[in-house]
Amino acid sequence: MIADPVAEVTIKLGTKKTLEIIIYEKCTIIWELCSWVGCELWS
Repeated sequence: MIADPVAEVTIKLGTKKTLEIIIYEKCTIIWELCSWVGCELWS
């Protein structure tokens, strides 16, 4: 079986982009949670 380098790069880029989106969304959720908890504690 011969691996297609173009397909391999495409898959890697797609996976990287998906991971970036997941990490970004998790950070956003955590940030919002911390902001909310912070507001609750200070108020």
